[in-house]
Amino acid sequence: MKQLRGGGEYRTQLWEHPLRTFEIAYGTRSVERIESELQTFLFDVSKGALNGFRARDWSDYTATDEQCGVGDGTTFWFRMYKRYASYQRRILKPDPSTVTIKVNGTTISSVQWAIDADNGVVVFLNPPSSGDIVTWSGQFHVPVRFMDDTLPVGMSIHTKGVVDQIGLRELRVKEVIDTDEFDTLRDFLATFDKTDLNNMIDLLHIHVNTNWPAA
Repeated sequence: MKQLRGGGEYRTQLWEHPLRTFEIAYGTRSVERIESELQTFLFDVSKGALNGFRARDWSDYTATDEQCGVGDGTTFWFRMYKRYASYQRRILKPDPSTVTIKVNGTTISSVQWAIDADNGVVVFLNPPSSGDIVTWSGQFHVPVRFMDDTLPVGMSIHTKGVVDQIGLRELRVKEVIDTDEFDTLRDFLATFDKTDLNNMIDLLHIHVNTNWPAA
């Protein structure tokens, strides 16, 4: 924004996508937990504001039946998005353990697709047919870093401290689309056989219910 001498303003949109900031509180913890959990992560792992990491924005971390794209019979990978009215947000860090995929409203078996969790892409073993609507549901993270290299700790007593106002800033992460990696994922999907795994689960189920009756 630029304000003119007469008081008028000239405004332009520099970014298509926002960079969110967060403030979190660790609360009252023992000195041992502050040292082993928070200080170790801040200073040894993330190196203060140097290295990014995944965080969950508890005010917005889920997606439900969000459209990835429309099949054309050839394309086998689709980017993941979440929409807010007219704004389309790119989801780059999904939590793959929570994701389900639908095609034309029908849930697809997880042996037919895989998730690139570093770039927010769903990769199909077989390309969806032309006109098929691909959607996803699940949870996602936000790539963030600490806003600074300091850790504000207030000592309530000598064995307990309070950590409030930990600042996080969202990182601008670029996607890396590697179709060779996607082909490797498809090869794995094509050769993975759940038969032995299912048989093992069935045997375990029978064993538990036969030999370990409820008390």
